Amino acid sequence: MQLLSVAIPLLEEGFYIGLNWLGQVVRAIIEWVGPVGLGVIVFTLILKLITTPFDIYQRIKMRKQSLIMRDMKDALDKLQKQYANDKQTYSMKMMELQKKNGYSMFGACLPMIVTLVIFMVVLGAFSTYSQYTNVDLYRQMS
Repeated sequence: MQLLSVAIPLLEEGFYIGLNWLGQVVRAIIEWVGPVGLGVIVFTLILKLITTPFDIYQRIKMRKQSLIMRDMKDALDKLQKQYANDKQTYSMKMMELQKKNGYSMFGACLPMIVTLVIFMVVLGAFSTYSQYTNVDLYRQMS
């Protein structure tokens, strides 16, 4: 029964979960607001204010791209009939037509990618904050 007498210190020196700058912001907002749920809601509203310009730009760009595509529809149909048997030439002509009209398939994707990266970073900060509060609560209990 040697195993029962072995102590496993959980909160040794070196077992520390630090918060990055975003984790510090989350902690400050939650401590300022009070209840954790309300702090998360306030942080979410602040985050939405930050990402709203990207969303607006993305919607405007998508609308412009769909209007350009609608205007090119007749020319694309004509190209499709003209090069029905030659897919490679059709693809080249279609890309030339899109470039000439200013159409870009990825133009509206960039703001969405930026927003996705921001949300991934924030999710990581919330995860770190959760671990930090769990260890802090355990430290207070022991």
